[in-house]
Amino acid sequence: MYIDSVKIDGNLDAVKTVCTISTMQKKKTYHHGNLRTALMDAAIELLKNGDSSELSLRGVAKLAGVSHAAPAHHFNGKDGLLAAVAARGFVVFADYMTEEIQGLNEADHFNRIKGVCKGYLRFALNEQSLFDLILTVDKRFTWTDEVYAASMRSQQILARACAPFASEKDGAIETLIWSMVHGYTALARSGHLLPEPEADFATLVGMIDMLQLKTMQG
Repeated sequence: MYIDSVKIDGNLDAVKTVCTISTMQKKKTYHHGNLRTALMDAAIELLKNGDSSELSLRGVAKLAGVSHAAPAHHFNGKDGLLAAVAARGFVVFADYMTEEIQGLNEADHFNRIKGVCKGYLRFALNEQSLFDLILTVDKRFTWTDEVYAASMRSQQILARACAPFASEKDGAIETLIWSMVHGYTALARSGHLLPEPEADFATLVGMIDMLQLKTMQG
């Protein structure tokens, strides 16, 4: 509370004080243009310091600077939050692969498959918390329609890159490439390979060359 104004009428013995008393509640507010996005950002930041089993809605809200009840207005509990983060993870994953093949001719099959693999490795090295959430065996999120759609987009990028090297019904090449790049990624992240990402990329591309893939046209 505070005195807004003081008015003195006549002599000092008859002081009439006119006060405007206001109650000011100093309350911390945090304004987001998109609270849902801010909460997912906070969740991803927390995932960098621990796995999804340790994530809590209270911790996410605290880091985002909002009330503890805020996540409930946007997500159906922790499962809903993790599902939304997983969907974003698959989108980011697809973006990494797409970025590496942008500008390449559709007929440039070999460089397109190399680009997809490089994007896969870059995603794993640069976005480790998202990679661990969506591409490890112990998935702790619900496969919502949003997650499924985002995952299919990323999977189709790899499938289209492999398609020229196999018949329509043959998934062996796709499985081979996926197994190779995922296994190489695991070794690179665990420190068993070269410490420089560019060296890792060059080695991975060299391995693809060694496969001597042939297109269906020969």
